[in-house]
Amino acid sequence: MNAPNFRVEMKAPRTARVEIYDALGPSWAGMIDAKTVSGAIGAAGELDEIEVRINSPGGSVWEGLAINNILLFVDLVLVRD
Repeated sequence: MNAPNFRVEMKAPRTARVEIYDALGPSWAGMIDAKTVSGAIGAAGELDEIEVRINSPGGSVWEGLAINNILLFVDLVLVRD
């Protein structure tokens, strides 16, 4: 099973890019889940801005909604690219 195509990288001080290029679903099935996204954003430290890039072939609607809610309810500038 391949690792999901997901990463959070720092683009500038206090600015991160979140890239999700794989199916959304449970991590035990090799997919990207909300817990993984939340943990990675939290591990990035203090942020002022998050740039989001998503190109997912689909997966779990519930994981997608949970990820959406994580991104909407953080107190940051959200840039959709």
